[in-house]
Amino acid sequence: MAPRICNYKPKLCEVCGQTYIPVSSHQRYCKKCAPPTFDKAAYNRFWTKLNPERARAFKSRCYREKIKDPKYIPRQNRFRRERREKIQKMWGIVGGLKGTWVNRHWENAEEISLRILESEGYNHPIRLNYFPTCPFDVTAAKNGIQYVFQITMRTHCDDLKRHIKLADDLGLKYQVVYIKPDLTGYVIKDTKKRGVDELTLEDIKEVKRIENSVG
Repeated sequence: MAPRICNYKPKLCEVCGQTYIPVSSHQRYCKKCAPPTFDKAAYNRFWTKLNPERARAFKSRCYREKIKDPKYIPRQNRFRRERREKIQKMWGIVGGLKGTWVNRHWENAEEISLRILESEGYNHPIRLNYFPTCPFDVTAAKNGIQYVFQITMRTHCDDLKRHIKLADDLGLKYQVVYIKPDLTGYVIKDTKKRGVDELTLEDIKEVKRIENSVG
């Protein structure tokens, strides 16, 4: 078998600081300092040695939140998780939005969003989901400015950074329309403001009723 030829430039190991020739573009450590992924105990010792402050914070968090098995520790902290669950309950989400329920109500939410935007002063709202590759849901104009919208019934959005950057490159304003799952209220958030990727308790208090705002 012919030896493997590496065309990558030498790098500095993030652990020992020695120069080494990587075998891939994602390699960050030399062969001696590479974490032993096959041995979990040795793997944990490696990260503890690499970042002791992070290891101490992890142990204190497990003790504070009474987590017996760190293997199943959640990505969110307890305060953030409880706050999101409270917002979801106030928004009307119980058990998540998925399956046939979403498929049955998603088009209704987008149709209602057209009337919501008209009541908010936007002109000629048009659905864009007829184009499978379009990342935006609705487009409309207001005061000579073209807007694009994402319509969602959840309490948070994903991949907003890519959509916002694409809208900025195209010279468009990007906003998110949150519609309640029971189709009785909505919130419009501007991406120029902080926290547009999720609803807050303040947003829940300022929900506008659809039947009062949409004729």
